[in-house]
Amino acid sequence: MKESSRSGRRRARATATVVSTGTESSGSEKPCRRADWWNSSLRRTMACHPERRIPVGISSCLLGQPVRYDGGHKWNSLLVDELGKYFEYLPFCPEVAVGLGTPRSPIRLTGTPSQPRAVEIPIDGIDVTEKLAHYARWMVETCPRISGYVFKAGSPSCGMAGVPVYDEQGIPSETSSGVYACIVMRAWPSMPVEEEGRLRDPAIRDRFVERVYAYDRWRDLRDQESIEQPV
Repeated sequence: MKESSRSGRRRARATATVVSTGTESSGSEKPCRRADWWNSSLRRTMACHPERRIPVGISSCLLGQPVRYDGGHKWNSLLVDELGKYFEYLPFCPEVAVGLGTPRSPIRLTGTPSQPRAVEIPIDGIDVTEKLAHYARWMVETCPRISGYVFKAGSPSCGMAGVPVYDEQGIPSETSSGVYACIVMRAWPSMPVEEEGRLRDPAIRDRFVERVYAYDRWRDLRDQESIEQPV
């Protein structure tokens, strides 16, 4: 009777081990893990729009366009080759759009984090804050529908957050958002936004795609309801 009881306990422990690890072997196989990208939740979300890519705004330099101050670009293979399968990108470069040209003197943020100014280097250069702000407001009013935005990290015009703000001595003492990005995010506070650097993280990338598809679907439903409601 005791031997039978001990055997039963051993079988129970063995069964519990298989359930907890997700394996059926002696332990040589690793537990199954959720795929970083193709998880079931993302598949269900993307199934809402299998026939088209979702329109997403993006900083032009990330697509390889030579619009940076030095005439270069920041082509990003992850955005182009991977996320480009699901997003239809609408590129924007506010600095070129306001006539700064390429190549050009770089700009940086000065003043206070709550109301930074975008000024050409050297520090006593031309202040282009109002030009960038005007373009951002124009873009928000006239842009075709987008359901997300990928900003260039660290840019004084397009940085989502963490852009250095320089004091009168030319020392970066605080951080803020880029002038253009700040206005876009305030105009569309519910729209999913990210920076290219953060999207290297599979979990953040996964969540961003889910949010873009969900936001696009929500806008479809909202537009449909507004059309169907009697005036």
